[in-house]
Amino acid sequence: MKRTGLWGILSVALISAFFAIPLQAAAPAKPMILKFAGWTPPQHPFSRAGVWIVQEMERRSEGRIKVEYYWSNSLIPAAQLIDALQKGVADIAFINPAYQPGKMPLLSVISIAVGDVCPSAKALQELMQMPEVKAELDGLNIRYLGPLTNNSYGVWTKNKQVRTIADLKGLKLRAVGNHANLLYALGGVPVSMPPTDIYQAIEKGTLDGALANPSFALGYKWDEVTKYYNPLPFGGLGQFVAMNKSAWEKLPPDLQKRTAAIHDMACGAGHEIYQGGGEVLLQNAAAQGKTAVTQPSQEDTAKMQEVTKAKIASDWVDKMNKRGLPGQKVLDRWLELLAKWHGTRPFE
Repeated sequence: MKRTGLWGILSVALISAFFAIPLQAAAPAKPMILKFAGWTPPQHPFSRAGVWIVQEMERRSEGRIKVEYYWSNSLIPAAQLIDALQKGVADIAFINPAYQPGKMPLLSVISIAVGDVCPSAKALQELMQMPEVKAELDGLNIRYLGPLTNNSYGVWTKNKQVRTIADLKGLKLRAVGNHANLLYALGGVPVSMPPTDIYQAIEKGTLDGALANPSFALGYKWDEVTKYYNPLPFGGLGQFVAMNKSAWEKLPPDLQKRTAAIHDMACGAGHEIYQGGGEVLLQNAAAQGKTAVTQPSQEDTAKMQEVTKAKIASDWVDKMNKRGLPGQKVLDRWLELLAKWHGTRPFE
């Protein structure tokens, strides 16, 4: 009886001691690390507008993902970003099909006739649902994430003021993609160059100037090396934020839905930061006497639109046809979507 009583007391004591010890909380799961790559510096309006959706996706993950940001070509040069994203060297990146010609042939259409930030972004979002375009991205293991399309480019020059299209003749201007084709058709000399090298090239006289919209140009402080701006309607340079498809499929389903649902909010942020901010920068530069702005005539605007349609778009379709791709079908759909969204403010 005594022995039984002793074991009973010990058992009770051991059990009490066990439950008295606080259980250690389970270690939180490590976040999924995603590498983001872009070619502009983080403070540039282009960067702040484009990366908004990435930062918002990270915030809404509530600690489940962590994004490492690599700016100014510090991870991958701009001309290799499509390859890097395809192979998973980067998980998220700014993508411009014109920077790596031939890798996204059908999507190079988005540099034809681009307008304001948000309407162009909504048009691009719908274009991505086109089976032929979706197949192009799927073949590269890439998924569209959000808008990066910017507004129309004009001409910035150092010494010669461009008052009319005729003044473009012989000018060496930085231009890429369909912008370069249009500039060449108008008598200019397009020069391909990374964005980060343009300032110094203009300063040294290697370039006479470059094509850009106000936010892009003044974000790089071109008002320090150029004197003149003419918003001749070259159209925007089509680009977007993209994600490695395999990385996207590893995200929790709820986070995928949350990210897809904020596309229009990203449009609004892009408009406010990039297009609206650029307009303010240009007004300030003009008011301070740094930049003389010349508005294009109606005749020059009409001529550029005519050349774009008759030459640039036609040549683009021919190139696609030679590759066995449905160029005319994609171009028609792109122009239809631009017309559909023109003048709208879908973020409001």
